[in-house]
Amino acid sequence: MSDVIGGKTAGDLSFTLLKALLALIETRSVTHAARDLQVSQGAVSHSLKRLRDIFNDPLFVFEKGELKPTERCLALQMPAAALLADATALMQSASDFDPEHMRRTISLTLNEVGEVAILPDFMHLVAEQAHHCTVATCSFKDIDVPARMADGSVDLAVGRIISSSHDILQQTLYSQRFAVIAHPSIGLPPTISLEDYADLRHAAYRSTRSITVEIDRHLERIGRKREIVLQTPHAMVLPFIVAATPGLSATIPKVVADRRHGEGKFSVSAVEEPCFSTDISLFWHRRFDNDPYNRWLPSLMRQGIDVPHSTLTQIL
Repeated sequence: MSDVIGGKTAGDLSFTLLKALLALIETRSVTHAARDLQVSQGAVSHSLKRLRDIFNDPLFVFEKGELKPTERCLALQMPAAALLADATALMQSASDFDPEHMRRTISLTLNEVGEVAILPDFMHLVAEQAHHCTVATCSFKDIDVPARMADGSVDLAVGRIISSSHDILQQTLYSQRFAVIAHPSIGLPPTISLEDYADLRHAAYRSTRSITVEIDRHLERIGRKREIVLQTPHAMVLPFIVAATPGLSATIPKVVADRRHGEGKFSVSAVEEPCFSTDISLFWHRRFDNDPYNRWLPSLMRQGIDVPHSTLTQIL
């Protein structure tokens, strides 16, 4: 970004204006941007007016009920995010980092299964080590995760594969096993074969990111296909459906099966095949790799992994 922009100097920009610009691009709404920034709508409107003056561009036009960014505005998104991230890292040195007195929102991206597997223990640790902080989660399907990690609005993502970008770093967190849950009327033993698995009637969580897609591909390679009588995009509803439906089974993460198995409404069986496990990783942006906060947060996440329910991968 040059020192002089349309007669204005780069010094006319401030953290407040950069935050307002990024919030408006993300939300496409003055009202929603004000809510996310925890300021008044008038303050956001004033920031927008100043930004338009600085860049000599409308930046946003109102179209079909939302603010649509101009080409000039979109071109500013990544430089603005980089400026804001670098400035934040510059002002916070390792010696100043103190989780006990830190007041901020810890922003995580993970799916509903990740919330069940990780959040209970993670929240306990946050209460112990950073009790002034708030934890906010969002799902992968709701946002552009790499962009939100680049601008610092998402601290950490937990899942399988989120991006092929070299700017997104990852580290294996644990190996997640999947189990078969079945209505007690089926009478499954603790371990079943892949052939017996294929013979079951299944309720399935369907997603292009779901491990069950890989299981189905493996079954096809050996000439088998399971009978799917229900498909749903909501994995966490499956234990309730299986418990209420005689003759039905489902494939879910073992940690979820174990935590709900105590209610005694379904049986849990294992299939000893490699396709019934997957690595779950932490993801963060390269820009924040040396930030003390972003070093502390993954370590806190690892502490919160429920060891009996997963096989931890050695992390160097």
